[in-house]
Amino acid sequence: MPVRLRPVRSEDLPVFFAHQCDPVAAAMAGFTPRDRVNFDAHWHRILADTDCIVATIEADDAPLGYVSTFLQDRRREIAFWIDRAAWNRGIARAAVSAFLAQHPERPVFATVLATNAGSRAVLHASGFRAIGPVEPDELLLRLD
Repeated sequence: MPVRLRPVRSEDLPVFFAHQCDPVAAAMAGFTPRDRVNFDAHWHRILADTDCIVATIEADDAPLGYVSTFLQDRRREIAFWIDRAAWNRGIARAAVSAFLAQHPERPVFATVLATNAGSRAVLHASGFRAIGPVEPDELLLRLD
């Protein structure tokens, strides 16, 4: 399935909100979903932050998630979120790969739960390598 990255539009935010409310996806990411007010405030900060680069992941003319980089503890980190209905279809792998090709700044880091095999596989396919634990249940990965 062809994947396209494009700028985030305001109409994407309700879709992203629904994605982060999915209890299975949130548990896989080790994430506590935000209520709508806090979600909107968080995305307002993301979209206003000049150190953050974010793109909507689109396939079949529908937003299926996002991929972004941001500064965390003076490190450039990557994050992505895909609608659970689109898991295991190669969408995250294609989107992360395309995003990294468009944004060649290195190194880039990622933090992922050790139990999140899907996200670890996406990151490994893009060249990330584990460099150690961050927390007992989280891994830090790096792409040079």
